[in-house]
Amino acid sequence: HGNSSADRDTCANCDAGADRNTDTHRYSRSVCYVRPNTYPSTNSHAFADTHRTIIITKTADSDDGVCDSDCSLREAIAGAGSGDTISIPPGTYTPTVGSELTINNSLTLVGADQANTIIQATADGSIQSRVFKVTGQNITMKNMTIRNGHTSQYYDHGGGILVSGTLTLSNSTVTANAAYDGGGQIGCSGCQGGGIYNSGTLNIIS
Repeated sequence: HGNSSADRDTCANCDAGADRNTDTHRYSRSVCYVRPNTYPSTNSHAFADTHRTIIITKTADSDDGVCDSDCSLREAIAGAGSGDTISIPPGTYTPTVGSELTINNSLTLVGADQANTIIQATADGSIQSRVFKVTGQNITMKNMTIRNGHTSQYYDHGGGILVSGTLTLSNSTVTANAAYDGGGQIGCSGCQGGGIYNSGTLNIIS
């Protein structure tokens, strides 16, 4: 049978020239699958793959609640949905809004490489601030350097990254970070973790 009005409304953004009775139509940003005679007419026939790749457009830190053509790393993290990828071009990114970058969603952050994508708490380590706080599950960070983080309070762990969720860190450098009460590069229960403090799940891939 033909598609219902609900089908046509749901797939309104499919390519104008596509035959709506064929199996696959494409949105500009996702894929619309239409399978006539498969589901009852009361159900939608369309399924969208909504995972996005968000590209950072500037190294400066800002937080206006919008990630569009003017999009900082902080804004991208805040606006990303579960399963999205954030592409971080070459550059040095220094959070200046006054707080660490918190990741509480399942995201993938991809830099250019360790030498050219630098994310730092401060240029010289003089400001006491952590770089990343990871509380979400299934987070991947790769191809970047994280540096110059420094926590300022006793028992405030992980100068570079504080992990209480699940993090996979790949092809990345964590350097020149410090925790308030000392600690080496990676800490766990009972130690501070200058570079990374892990109370969740941490996977490191060189």
